[in-house]
Amino acid sequence: MINGKTYYEILGVEQNATDADIKSAYRKLAKKYHPDLNKDNPQAAERFREVNAANEVLSNPQSRAQYDMQLKGGFAGGFAGASGFNGAAGFDTNDIFGDIFSQFFGDRGMGGQRKTVNKGENVVKEIKISFLDAVLGSTHVVTYNCNQACPDCKGTGAKNGTAYEKCSHCDGSGQVRMVQNSIFGQTVRITTCPKCNGTGKKIIEKCPTCHGKTVIKKEVKIPINIPAGVDNDNYITKTGAGHAPIGGGINGDLIIVFKVEKHPLFQRENLNLHIQLPIDLQTAIAGGKVGVPLVDGQGQIMLDIPSGSQSGKKFLLRGRGITTSNGKGDMVVELLVEIPHKFSSKQLSLLAELAESLQSEQQPILTNYKKTLRDLYGPTSSVENSTSKKPFDHIKDIFKNGKKRG
Repeated sequence: MINGKTYYEILGVEQNATDADIKSAYRKLAKKYHPDLNKDNPQAAERFREVNAANEVLSNPQSRAQYDMQLKGGFAGGFAGASGFNGAAGFDTNDIFGDIFSQFFGDRGMGGQRKTVNKGENVVKEIKISFLDAVLGSTHVVTYNCNQACPDCKGTGAKNGTAYEKCSHCDGSGQVRMVQNSIFGQTVRITTCPKCNGTGKKIIEKCPTCHGKTVIKKEVKIPINIPAGVDNDNYITKTGAGHAPIGGGINGDLIIVFKVEKHPLFQRENLNLHIQLPIDLQTAIAGGKVGVPLVDGQGQIMLDIPSGSQSGKKFLLRGRGITTSNGKGDMVVELLVEIPHKFSSKQLSLLAELAESLQSEQQPILTNYKKTLRDLYGPTSSVENSTSKKPFDHIKDIFKNGKKRG
């Protein structure tokens, strides 16, 4: 946010505003607050920067889609891509200055206004993909509904695409010139023809398929390639695969947002993979080799487990993470030592014998902990006494009482 306002609020439009609405709002505000027209108003320059920053994000389909997703997640600040005063992405600033000069000097020296191209709305489509498809890359068929140019009238809105004539009001140009006199001289403005809505055509007989709307809603299926390494909420854009505009023009874009499912074993952090590897008590104590699966399921890596390994110990396998065109990640393996929770009498007896043979040097963590307790609270403290038993003494107590751990 800027000063507590979203980019939509800065431009004074709703979040579902069309591209044309955003462009129109930006043009009005940019002319209103342009520093050259507000030399005695220092606050105008700040507003002009805010308006530029908002338009730079909202006028670009990709950055707008990402910004909308951040708004849904409750975060709307610090958006990358807003360069404030340095112009606006997807918008020709000559349009602004052309209007400013035309207000003061009419059409002299500006060469007139260019007719803008009508563009359809974008389609944002979320698709769920598996963890492996996201990591390894895959292909997918996206199905969605969007407006397509009517095939029967070829997007003209006229029957058979021929039942129309040239608009007499604008002579087929789709634009009309309005001349006004002011204290600054003659002002010439070029606007969309109100009779034909900029098409330059007058329909004699409407197309029976689209009823003169020029578009029909249709289900579309389009194959896409999912790049290796995409993450949750990443997206790709298919240019021209969005809605066809009413009255003709160029299609909007299709923005495909990925929702990645969780994996039962692996987690990811950027290009790195994380896995928790359970090992038994014997391997933790004596050491050994344990297989670590590769994410693609094509084999495993044998990991040497040193004797005396503890839960939480981590191993770094370089280059075994996610591979993309930008590089390779690593795999982080974290040990999880499983302590058995049910013992027979014989097992308890063997553990008791083991406890008798253990020395404090074999358990440095426990030994250091006891030393710290003595240093902090003295050798006769209740805390010290509660930990004064030798290792596995509680197991011997269980064995003597004929109990089993549950």
